[in-house]
Amino acid sequence: MDFQHPENTAKAGIEAFRKFMRKIGMPQTLAEVGGKETDIPYLAHTASYGNGNDGTLGQFVVLQEKDIENIYRLML
Repeated sequence: MDFQHPENTAKAGIEAFRKFMRKIGMPQTLAEVGGKETDIPYLAHTASYGNGNDGTLGQFVVLQEKDIENIYRLML
C-alpha cells in the first residue's frame, strides 16, 4: 500500500482484479459479451427507470441516465 499516493494503491488493486478476472476467463468488456454502442441507450434507460427507479441510480453518488451511458461507453 502506498499511503502517500493512494491512487497508486487503487490502480494496483484494479489491475490485480483485472488479472484475476482474465485468469478465470471472465469477460473484460461489454463487447466481449456481445454489447454494442447501439445497446447503450437502452441499458442506461433500464438502469435509470427500471425496477421502479426515478430516473437516477445510486445513493452516495447519484447518477443520471447520461452518466450511466458514459460509464457503459467506457466498458465497451
